[in-house]
Amino acid sequence: MTSRFLQDYFEKQYLLQNDARRIVRFSIQEQFRHRAAEGSNSPIRVRLHRKKKSFFMRKFTEGLVDTETIVEALDIQPGQTIIDAGCGTGYMSRIFSRVVTLSGKIYAVDRDSYFIEKLSEETEGGNIEAIQSDIAQLDGLDDRIADLIYAATVIHALSRPQLTAFIKEARRLLKPDARLAIVEIEKKETPFGPAIENRTSPEELVEKVPMVPLKTVRAGDHFYMQVFLNSEK
Repeated sequence: MTSRFLQDYFEKQYLLQNDARRIVRFSIQEQFRHRAAEGSNSPIRVRLHRKKKSFFMRKFTEGLVDTETIVEALDIQPGQTIIDAGCGTGYMSRIFSRVVTLSGKIYAVDRDSYFIEKLSEETEGGNIEAIQSDIAQLDGLDDRIADLIYAATVIHALSRPQLTAFIKEARRLLKPDARLAIVEIEKKETPFGPAIENRTSPEELVEKVPMVPLKTVRAGDHFYMQVFLNSEK
Protein backbone atom coordinates (compact mmCIF):
# COMPACT_ATOMS: atom_id res chain seq x y z
CA MET A 1 0.00 0.00 0.00
CA THR A 2 1.57 3.29 -1.02
CA SER A 3 1.40 6.58 0.83
CA ARG A 4 0.12 8.13 -2.41
CA PHE A 5 -2.97 5.92 -2.23
CA LEU A 6 -3.67 7.08 1.32
CA GLN A 7 -3.04 10.75 0.57
CA ASP A 8 -5.09 10.84 -2.62
CA TYR A 9 -8.13 8.93 -1.51
CA PHE A 10 -8.38 8.49 2.25
CA GLU A 11 -7.96 12.20 2.98
CA LYS A 12 -11.43 12.48 1.47
CA GLN A 13 -14.43 10.83 3.12
CA TYR A 14 -16.11 8.56 0.64
CA LEU A 15 -19.53 7.10 1.03
CA LEU A 16 -20.03 3.37 0.91
CA GLN A 17 -23.50 1.88 0.62
CA ASN A 18 -24.96 -1.61 0.67
CA ASP A 19 -27.80 -2.93 -1.45
CA ALA A 20 -30.35 -1.53 0.99
CA ARG A 21 -28.73 1.87 0.33
CA ARG A 22 -27.70 2.39 3.95
CA ILE A 23 -24.66 4.62 4.09
CA VAL A 24 -21.50 4.11 6.10
CA ARG A 25 -18.90 6.88 6.24
CA PHE A 26 -15.28 5.94 6.87
CA SER A 27 -13.16 8.75 8.29
CA ILE A 28 -9.46 9.30 7.69
CA GLN A 29 -8.74 8.39 11.30
CA GLU A 30 -10.54 5.05 11.00
CA GLN A 31 -8.58 4.12 7.88
CA PHE A 32 -5.22 4.91 9.47
CA ARG A 33 -6.26 3.04 12.62
CA HIS A 34 -7.00 -0.09 10.59
CA ARG A 35 -3.74 0.25 8.69
CA ALA A 36 -1.70 0.76 11.86
CA ALA A 37 -3.27 -2.31 13.42
CA GLU A 38 -1.98 -4.45 10.55
CA GLY A 39 1.45 -2.83 10.18
CA SER A 40 2.49 0.11 8.04
CA ASN A 41 3.17 -1.93 4.89
CA SER A 42 0.12 -4.16 4.94
CA PRO A 43 -3.12 -3.61 3.02
CA ILE A 44 -5.94 -1.90 4.87
CA ARG A 45 -8.35 -4.41 6.32
CA VAL A 46 -11.82 -3.15 7.01
CA ARG A 47 -14.29 -5.42 8.80
CA LEU A 48 -17.50 -5.02 6.85
CA HIS A 49 -20.64 -6.84 5.97
CA ARG A 50 -19.83 -8.93 2.91
CA LYS A 51 -21.69 -6.67 0.48
CA LYS A 52 -20.11 -3.52 1.89
CA LYS A 53 -16.65 -5.06 1.66
CA SER A 54 -17.25 -5.93 -1.99
CA PHE A 55 -18.33 -2.34 -2.67
CA PHE A 56 -15.26 -0.99 -0.85
CA MET A 57 -12.82 -3.12 -2.85
CA ARG A 58 -14.45 -2.18 -6.13
CA LYS A 59 -13.87 1.48 -5.40
CA PHE A 60 -10.41 1.40 -3.87
CA THR A 61 -8.01 -0.93 -5.66
CA GLU A 62 -5.46 1.82 -6.32
CA GLY A 63 -2.21 1.00 -4.62
CA LEU A 64 -3.18 -2.67 -4.58
CA VAL A 65 -2.99 -3.57 -8.28
CA ASP A 66 0.18 -3.25 -10.36
CA THR A 67 -0.87 -0.59 -12.85
CA GLU A 68 2.41 -0.66 -14.80
CA THR A 69 2.12 -4.39 -15.40
CA ILE A 70 -1.51 -4.02 -16.41
CA VAL A 71 -0.81 -1.26 -18.95
CA GLU A 72 2.18 -3.11 -20.39
CA ALA A 73 0.30 -6.40 -20.69
CA LEU A 74 -2.58 -4.69 -22.51
CA ASP A 75 -0.24 -3.03 -25.03
CA ILE A 76 -2.35 0.14 -25.09
CA GLN A 77 -1.59 2.48 -27.98
CA PRO A 78 -2.17 6.20 -28.68
CA GLY A 79 -5.49 6.85 -30.37
CA GLN A 80 -7.30 3.86 -28.86
CA THR A 81 -10.72 3.95 -27.22
CA ILE A 82 -11.07 2.29 -23.82
CA ILE A 83 -14.10 1.66 -21.61
CA ASP A 84 -13.29 1.50 -17.90
CA ALA A 85 -16.30 -0.50 -16.69
CA GLY A 86 -16.96 0.02 -13.00
CA CYS A 87 -14.31 2.74 -12.85
CA GLY A 88 -14.88 3.75 -9.21
CA THR A 89 -12.62 6.70 -8.45
CA GLY A 90 -11.34 6.65 -12.03
CA TYR A 91 -7.67 6.15 -11.23
CA MET A 92 -7.20 3.65 -14.07
CA SER A 93 -9.14 5.90 -16.44
CA ARG A 94 -6.57 8.61 -15.75
CA ILE A 95 -3.70 6.25 -16.44
CA PHE A 96 -5.30 4.99 -19.66
CA SER A 97 -5.97 8.61 -20.63
CA ARG A 98 -2.27 9.46 -20.60
CA VAL A 99 -1.34 6.38 -22.60
CA VAL A 100 -3.88 6.82 -25.40
CA THR A 101 -3.05 10.57 -25.52
CA LEU A 102 -5.53 13.22 -26.62
CA SER A 103 -6.00 11.33 -29.88
CA GLY A 104 -7.70 8.57 -27.90
CA LYS A 105 -10.81 8.39 -25.76
CA ILE A 106 -11.68 6.96 -22.34
CA TYR A 107 -15.24 6.21 -21.25
CA ALA A 108 -15.27 5.89 -17.45
CA VAL A 109 -18.46 4.12 -16.36
CA ASP A 110 -19.86 3.59 -12.87
CA ARG A 111 -23.27 3.53 -11.18
CA ASP A 112 -22.07 5.74 -8.32
CA SER A 113 -23.02 9.36 -8.99
CA TYR A 114 -20.56 10.71 -6.41
CA PHE A 115 -17.51 9.26 -8.14
CA ILE A 116 -18.76 10.08 -11.63
CA GLU A 117 -19.49 13.70 -10.76
CA LYS A 118 -16.10 14.06 -9.07
CA LEU A 119 -14.24 12.49 -11.98
CA SER A 120 -16.13 14.60 -14.51
CA GLU A 121 -15.22 17.80 -12.66
CA GLU A 122 -11.57 16.88 -12.31
CA THR A 123 -11.06 15.79 -15.94
CA GLU A 124 -13.15 18.40 -17.74
CA GLY A 125 -11.70 19.33 -21.11
CA GLY A 126 -9.67 16.14 -21.42
CA ASN A 127 -10.22 12.84 -23.17
CA ILE A 128 -12.15 11.17 -20.34
CA GLU A 129 -15.93 11.05 -20.52
CA ALA A 130 -17.45 10.03 -17.20
CA ILE A 131 -20.77 8.18 -17.51
CA GLN A 132 -23.14 7.21 -14.71
CA SER A 133 -24.62 3.93 -15.87
CA ASP A 134 -24.91 0.23 -15.32
CA ILE A 135 -21.98 -1.44 -17.12
CA ALA A 136 -24.40 -3.79 -18.88
CA GLN A 137 -26.58 -0.99 -20.30
CA LEU A 138 -24.45 1.51 -22.18
CA ASP A 139 -27.08 2.44 -24.72
CA GLY A 140 -25.50 5.84 -25.34
CA LEU A 141 -22.35 4.31 -26.86
CA ASP A 142 -22.15 3.16 -30.46
CA ASP A 143 -21.53 -0.41 -31.57
CA ARG A 144 -17.91 -1.49 -32.07
CA ILE A 145 -16.48 1.64 -30.51
CA ALA A 146 -13.88 0.18 -28.13
CA ASP A 147 -10.42 -1.30 -28.52
CA LEU A 148 -10.49 -2.45 -24.91
CA ILE A 149 -12.99 -2.89 -22.08
CA TYR A 150 -11.34 -2.99 -18.65
CA ALA A 151 -13.32 -4.25 -15.64
CA ALA A 152 -11.56 -4.41 -12.26
CA THR A 153 -13.08 -6.21 -9.26
CA VAL A 154 -16.64 -6.00 -10.51
CA ILE A 155 -17.30 -9.41 -12.07
CA HIS A 156 -17.36 -11.29 -8.74
CA ALA A 157 -20.31 -9.10 -7.66
CA LEU A 158 -22.42 -9.96 -10.70
CA SER A 159 -25.05 -12.65 -10.76
CA ARG A 160 -25.07 -15.10 -13.67
CA PRO A 161 -27.78 -13.11 -15.54
CA GLN A 162 -25.90 -9.86 -14.87
CA LEU A 163 -22.65 -11.35 -16.16
CA THR A 164 -24.43 -12.62 -19.27
CA ALA A 165 -25.85 -9.15 -19.88
CA PHE A 166 -22.43 -7.55 -19.38
CA ILE A 167 -20.73 -9.92 -21.82
CA LYS A 168 -23.47 -9.30 -24.39
CA GLU A 169 -22.97 -5.55 -24.06
CA ALA A 170 -19.18 -5.95 -24.20
CA ARG A 171 -19.49 -7.85 -27.47
CA ARG A 172 -21.60 -5.05 -28.91
CA LEU A 173 -19.18 -2.33 -27.86
CA LEU A 174 -15.89 -4.03 -28.73
CA LYS A 175 -14.41 -3.88 -32.19
CA PRO A 176 -13.76 -7.24 -33.87
CA ASP A 177 -10.73 -8.86 -32.23
CA ALA A 178 -10.59 -6.15 -29.56
CA ARG A 179 -9.99 -7.19 -25.95
CA LEU A 180 -11.82 -7.56 -22.67
CA ALA A 181 -9.59 -7.40 -19.57
CA ILE A 182 -11.00 -8.57 -16.25
CA VAL A 183 -9.11 -8.02 -12.99
CA GLU A 184 -10.19 -10.03 -9.97
CA ILE A 185 -8.95 -11.04 -6.53
CA GLU A 186 -7.36 -14.47 -6.32
CA LYS A 187 -9.55 -17.29 -5.11
CA LYS A 188 -7.68 -17.94 -1.86
CA GLU A 189 -7.28 -16.35 1.57
CA THR A 190 -6.30 -12.68 1.24
CA PRO A 191 -6.29 -9.72 3.68
CA PHE A 192 -9.32 -8.22 1.91
CA GLY A 193 -12.02 -8.92 -0.61
CA PRO A 194 -15.27 -10.89 -0.82
CA ALA A 195 -15.80 -14.34 0.65
CA ILE A 196 -13.86 -17.03 -1.21
CA GLU A 197 -17.06 -18.73 -2.37
CA ASN A 198 -17.97 -15.50 -4.17
CA ARG A 199 -14.66 -15.28 -6.03
CA THR A 200 -13.77 -16.64 -9.45
CA SER A 201 -10.50 -18.28 -10.41
CA PRO A 202 -8.96 -17.64 -13.86
CA GLU A 203 -10.02 -21.12 -14.94
CA GLU A 204 -13.60 -20.54 -13.81
CA LEU A 205 -13.65 -17.14 -15.50
CA VAL A 206 -12.55 -18.67 -18.79
CA GLU A 207 -15.47 -21.10 -18.50
CA LYS A 208 -17.94 -18.28 -17.83
CA VAL A 209 -16.84 -15.83 -20.54
CA PRO A 210 -17.61 -16.99 -24.11
CA MET A 211 -14.62 -15.26 -25.67
CA VAL A 212 -11.17 -16.50 -26.63
CA PRO A 213 -8.82 -16.39 -23.61
CA LEU A 214 -5.51 -14.75 -24.51
CA LYS A 215 -3.49 -14.69 -21.30
CA THR A 216 -3.56 -14.54 -17.52
CA VAL A 217 -1.40 -11.90 -15.89
CA ARG A 218 -0.43 -11.44 -12.26
CA ALA A 219 -1.76 -7.95 -11.59
CA GLY A 220 -0.31 -7.35 -8.12
CA ASP A 221 -0.34 -9.14 -4.79
CA HIS A 222 -3.60 -11.11 -4.58
CA PHE A 223 -4.84 -9.99 -8.03
CA TYR A 224 -4.88 -11.51 -11.52
CA MET A 225 -5.97 -10.15 -14.89
CA GLN A 226 -7.60 -12.40 -17.49
CA VAL A 227 -7.53 -11.03 -21.03
CA PHE A 228 -10.00 -12.17 -23.69
CA LEU A 229 -10.24 -11.63 -27.44
CA ASN A 230 -13.61 -10.52 -28.78
CA SER A 231 -14.07 -13.62 -30.88
CA GLU A 232 -16.04 -16.83 -30.54
CA LYS A 233 -14.29 -19.72 -28.78
